[in-house]
Amino acid sequence: MTYVVLHNRNTGEDFRYEVPTREAQALIDLASAARRPIDWAVKEASTDLLVPGSLAMD
Repeated sequence: MTYVVLHNRNTGEDFRYEVPTREAQALIDLASAARRPIDWAVKEASTDLLVPGSLAMD
């Protein structure tokens, strides 16, 4: 199990999820492949996840 904290850029809310590493990485990869800006950022994540700069919290 690993964790990821997602930040909603519209509401300012943070959501912490503890999920299997493979599922967390798949979600991050899917979000980074989007061709339009998304409303979510990765605020914090386990060190075993690869978070692209476009999704990293500013």
